[in-house]
Amino acid sequence: MQPSQVWQSVESELPKLEATVERILKLLPKKHDPVSQREDYKDDAGRFLDPATRLDAVEDFLELVKQFNRSIDIILPDVRGLPFKHYFTLFAQIRLMLRDKLPSNTYRERITKLESLLLEQLLDEYIDASPAKSLLGKEVSILDAADMARLKKLASPRSQALVMKNQLRHTIITGRDKDSAFFDKLAEELEKLLAEEKAGRISKAQFLAQLDLSGQRIKDKDNTGFTNPAHSAVFHYLESHLLTETARVVTTKLFENTDLDHTMTSGNWKQMLDLHPEIKKRIAGLLVPLAGWQRAVAREHAGNLLAILLKN
Repeated sequence: MQPSQVWQSVESELPKLEATVERILKLLPKKHDPVSQREDYKDDAGRFLDPATRLDAVEDFLELVKQFNRSIDIILPDVRGLPFKHYFTLFAQIRLMLRDKLPSNTYRERITKLESLLLEQLLDEYIDASPAKSLLGKEVSILDAADMARLKKLASPRSQALVMKNQLRHTIITGRDKDSAFFDKLAEELEKLLAEEKAGRISKAQFLAQLDLSGQRIKDKDNTGFTNPAHSAVFHYLESHLLTETARVVTTKLFENTDLDHTMTSGNWKQMLDLHPEIKKRIAGLLVPLAGWQRAVAREHAGNLLAILLKN
């Protein structure tokens, strides 16, 4: 196809796309704004699109979203399709919310066929950019057993995986700041797991089980034998560079040091910037005999440990 033909296709499809969006918005409840009040709008739509009482409306919605996706497929990657990206993810999430409400496998199959790589990428991007929202209309925490039980009871395996995967990513992103060693390792393992699942080398059940285990590891991450989360973060860092038992001994000895302990227990040491070089020097001096590192290596690690302590 020539560039001029592509341009003409986009030109002719844009009005169709705009009209389809208008029809979908007209069909769904108007109590909340779909842009500024997205979650409330989605909840309203989920309640309205009840197959038991409004099967005709559900049918209309599914058909209109099908038309919308067809137009988006023609227009993208033209930049004029970008303003519709918000609606793409919104309608996709509403459509996914319908999956477990539909009365027969026939309707569910129609939804499954509409799934695409583009849909997954955009949904991932949307959820990654904000606190992960479940397809059940509320925030779900992988650290909350009740939330996970509710998710497994109400959502399909695909929906469960989508929510859990993105909640793990969100937890990793926010947790890295305070415990980078633990969450960097978990992130690496998650990416390998995602690659395995994408390649079809593990089943959906195995994938969900591994996601569950990752969530459990996050819950248990501070069960290190140290009572302070900052001490656990230091231990995780040292464990990534030393044998586990050596890392445990070094962590214990660091915080048993009288001078270091006295500084750390003073409430405002983090704000006293003039103390930081001395703290780093003290940590480096302890690491040389405890970890067996050369002084230059110990100084580098001491800087990283100081950064961890400042963030905890």
